[in-house]
Amino acid sequence: ASGKVTAVAAGSATITATAGGKSATIKVTVSKDMPVVVPVQSVSVSPSRLELQRGGSGQLAATVAPSNATDRAVSWRSSNPAVASVDANGRVTALAAGVASVTATAGGVVSPAV
Repeated sequence: ASGKVTAVAAGSATITATAGGKSATIKVTVSKDMPVVVPVQSVSVSPSRLELQRGGSGQLAATVAPSNATDRAVSWRSSNPAVASVDANGRVTALAAGVASVTATAGGVVSPAV
């Protein structure tokens, strides 16, 4: 004989099968659905180049792929904060003459520098 166990909800159950005067018991545990984690594959920043005068500012935008990635939160970083600062929204402000690269990170993936 054979039997089929179908999960209907999270929890535990004890199943006993009896045949020919003998029995066997097994405990079955059904876990809650685990969330599906979709990893970030790439982060890109546009525009790909930004030139500013001291005191000026410009806006960068990050695109995270795939669009259904679980951790889409973007953080920004300037390689030279004395030259250019970048806020949490990708707004870059030129503070002094010089060169700085800005990157965006999401889900542990870093964009190419702008």
